[in-house]
Amino acid sequence: MESTEVGKPSKILVIIALGGSAVLILHFILTGLFSFREFVPSSVRATADKYSFPIFHQDWSLFAPDVAKYNAELEYRFADKGTWSEWSDLSNGFGYDASSRIERIEQAFNHQLAWQATNNLYSENGVAKYDRIMRSQAYKNALYFAIRMHERHMKESSYDSLQVRINFRFTPEKGSANESEVTVLEFPSYLPETKH
Repeated sequence: MESTEVGKPSKILVIIALGGSAVLILHFILTGLFSFREFVPSSVRATADKYSFPIFHQDWSLFAPDVAKYNAELEYRFADKGTWSEWSDLSNGFGYDASSRIERIEQAFNHQLAWQATNNLYSENGVAKYDRIMRSQAYKNALYFAIRMHERHMKESSYDSLQVRINFRFTPEKGSANESEVTVLEFPSYLPETKH
């Protein structure tokens, strides 16, 4: 591309140079906001995160892995003619090991329910209220998973009601001699529509 006058660049080169400069400036602004994300408003942080996380985020787990704050297991029990079974892990209880696809599915439901519990569990007059969690898709997914696992592996056992819970085992602080703290979040019983 030749310039029209000696010493002056063409309009196309000027537009490309200005566009490239704008892209570079925007890149440095977004990565700068991402680097100092705790000091910027959440709306700005969300935009910077969308740009930076997929490409530039480094979690350094190879050198200094973050220890998980807790381990969660999805458990269930069922009542047959009014008698409740023992609580059973939904994957391990049916013989699936920790690296199985079923265990990964269970862990996905655990994470969804844990998020729901963190954000939607509340109490009224000292009584825990589960209504917001039980309306969520996360709870419905976990309950459906429990029903399907029961129907698949316990064909001979019918049930009058079914119940799920999350068993949280919290990781002790580094250097602490304390044992893991265990917290159980037990959801109300589910009664199948045909059993009412």
